[in-house]
Amino acid sequence: LNDISVVYFEVGKEKEQKAITLTQPKSNYEQFYYTFPSGLDLEVGKNYGYYFQATDNDAIHNGKTVKSQVFQQVLLDENQLKNKDLESQQSLIKDLDKSLERAKEQKESLEDLNQNQKE
Repeated sequence: LNDISVVYFEVGKEKEQKAITLTQPKSNYEQFYYTFPSGLDLEVGKNYGYYFQATDNDAIHNGKTVKSQVFQQVLLDENQLKNKDLESQQSLIKDLDKSLERAKEQKESLEDLNQNQKE
């Protein structure tokens, strides 16, 4: 392997791709981790596509390149992040309400069973 890069672009403007090198491995095998959008200069609220690209050191063919699948991500602004957080909290509260309701039903069922066993 010669290098591993992340290539990114705004969706709809695929011809304006930019790339940054993530690592230049010294062996045939390399494991790496990347969290989008680390190290990238992106605008909030826009939809971006990105993929990973590995290039080998094949001197005859000027380095063969292989690409990963294309991933898409919208970079959320602060309001959108807050809304997502609120939606998540609302979902959590609904789930807690359902759990409480089930617990009450189970308690009532247990009380009924206890009452029936006493009779």
